[in-house]
Amino acid sequence: KPNIERMLFVDTETTGLSGGTGTVAFLVGIGYFENDQFHIHQLFMRDYSEEFFLLQKLVQIFREYEVLVSFNGKSFDMPLLDSRFIMHRLREYQKDFYHLDLLHHSRRIWKLRLDSCSLQSLEQHILHVERGQDIPGAEIPGRYFAFLECGDMSMVEDILMHNQYDILSLVFLLAEIVHLYANPLECTYSQDLYCLGRVYEKVGQTSRAIECYRKANQL
Repeated sequence: KPNIERMLFVDTETTGLSGGTGTVAFLVGIGYFENDQFHIHQLFMRDYSEEFFLLQKLVQIFREYEVLVSFNGKSFDMPLLDSRFIMHRLREYQKDFYHLDLLHHSRRIWKLRLDSCSLQSLEQHILHVERGQDIPGAEIPGRYFAFLECGDMSMVEDILMHNQYDILSLVFLLAEIVHLYANPLECTYSQDLYCLGRVYEKVGQTSRAIECYRKANQL
């Protein structure tokens, strides 16, 4: 069981949503616990010439943690960062940390009940929070390109806030997942209980799986 202070929560904002060699992570948000407080730092690239320094700082930060927590980071954020590290000859960052991708765990628990396991859907249906005014993800690259033209930081304030919301959602989502894994019978939805039963069955905890299936059948 990892120490919560050895976990690094990571979310990126990029110049494109499809990845590829031309896509750059212009903002990397990181969150971590220290002395019972949660801190968020944001590494922001004011121009393409600053990418090397952003990545170099990220290398230093990664070395200090054992567990990386993301949402869809295994498929998007980390492959993108990996390619940028290699392009800038910063391959020495690679270390043996455990990557906890909350999208995968969310799908295991809620895929039968929810139409979508996007972070926005999970915030609404699982965490019961509303962001209010928030820039849509599809608009973020265009907004950043506009910032590069004028250099006005007010152009990216919404992006910085969006990134902070994403990181905070990671923290609350992880807490909810850990709670459900530890207390599955507190579930009030049969679909979630069935999915938790499947999880326990796959890892060989048969008695706990049966408990989940039985309660699911009663709901």
